[in-house]
Amino acid sequence: MICSLFIYPILARDEECLHYGSTTVKVLMEEGRGAACAFNMETGLINDKLCVSPKGKTEIQISVEGVEAHAGLWACVISQLF
Repeated sequence: MICSLFIYPILARDEECLHYGSTTVKVLMEEGRGAACAFNMETGLINDKLCVSPKGKTEIQISVEGVEAHAGLWACVISQLF
C-alpha cells in the first residue's frame, strides 16, 4: 500500500516560548494546524521519563578562527589548501 500522507517538516531553531520576542510557538501552531501527528526530537530525561520543565538553561559564546567551509568532504579539501 502506498502512503497517501504528506510529510511536512517544520524545523525550529528557537522553540522556547519564553525567549523575548519569539513567535516560534505561534508559527508552529499555525503551520501544524490539521496535522495527523507530530514528531518532536527534543531530548528527554536520561531515564526515559517525560521532561515537562527542564531546570534553567545554559548559554555559551563561541569564537571561531579559520577558513570558512561547510562540513563534509569539501571542508577537508579546503583545509589542505591553506
